[in-house]
Amino acid sequence: MDFIVGLLRTQRKRDTILFVVDRLSKMAHFIPMQEVIEAPQVAELFIQNVFRLHGLATSIVLDRDVRFTGHFWKFVFDKLKVSLKMSSGDHPQTDSQTKRVNQILEDMLRAYVSERQTDRDSYFPLVEFSYNNRPHKVTGMSPFEMNYGMNPTSPSTIGMPKKCPSASEFLANLQAKLEIAKAKMQQAADRAKEYADRKRSPRSFEEGDRVFHQVPARSTSLSTGKCRKLSPRYCGPWEIVKKLSDVAYQLELPPDCRVHPVFHVNKLRNYISREDNLIEGIVSLQETDRSDHSQDRILDRRQKRLRSHVIQEYLVAWRGLPLTDSTWESTALVCKYFPSLII
Repeated sequence: MDFIVGLLRTQRKRDTILFVVDRLSKMAHFIPMQEVIEAPQVAELFIQNVFRLHGLATSIVLDRDVRFTGHFWKFVFDKLKVSLKMSSGDHPQTDSQTKRVNQILEDMLRAYVSERQTDRDSYFPLVEFSYNNRPHKVTGMSPFEMNYGMNPTSPSTIGMPKKCPSASEFLANLQAKLEIAKAKMQQAADRAKEYADRKRSPRSFEEGDRVFHQVPARSTSLSTGKCRKLSPRYCGPWEIVKKLSDVAYQLELPPDCRVHPVFHVNKLRNYISREDNLIEGIVSLQETDRSDHSQDRILDRRQKRLRSHVIQEYLVAWRGLPLTDSTWESTALVCKYFPSLII
């Protein structure tokens, strides 16, 4: 489950897409919505568009959007006995399936929408049907065939002969297709792991070890200095307070740091103490400058055209800083950290 944000507002006042993908059958649902909505409204959309068709899932993989990490979302699904699996920071492989569906959906919509891109709502039913009716590369079958044992009738299949298997044959074929899909999914996962392991070095840490954490080169939430390009690539050292698994560790970060403390092992490096190689004033993990100054007001807004779509940005004047230091921030960032500015 994930969001596509930064889209132009449609005629129905929708500027965001919520999409949900099933890990086994690969069936997807695309739900248009407004970006500035709270967790209860997202839960209602989930019930109206997913639960009524498929029931409850045993587990859901999510990113760390503020609507998913809040108390409401966790409390509701805890009562429903649904396991919420949050992705770790700067490790998109945790939920690579939805990232790929994100790219496919944008490509499909790009072929339909007009130049103004405000009529995409009317194409969602057709786009969703087309996506679920095509064979998936991993399973070799369409999501419809995985779920229902057959592909539904479409204009392109009218008049074509169809088989009518008996009930026992239908159930046997459905079970066989599920087993084949599971086997192919495991093969795809093994191939992906093999490719990823070629660039990985084996490493393991224990609770109490001190490690450095890698700062992403294009991070919008972390920095190790005012000049990001020449800043150190690693910060720390931080102590490991809990080993969640062989690939996930919880670090003891400063109490005023707003970054989630769980990181993938690939983002960590072992700390080796050398007295002759110490630099006075150790680099520490800190928020970017925007968190050091409380927000003041929005001065202007603009639409910025990227390579594949258009996003809206706000010119924010920060309290305590001159107007010359105002910065352009994306709608997603303003809604996530400073929603009161655009309400």
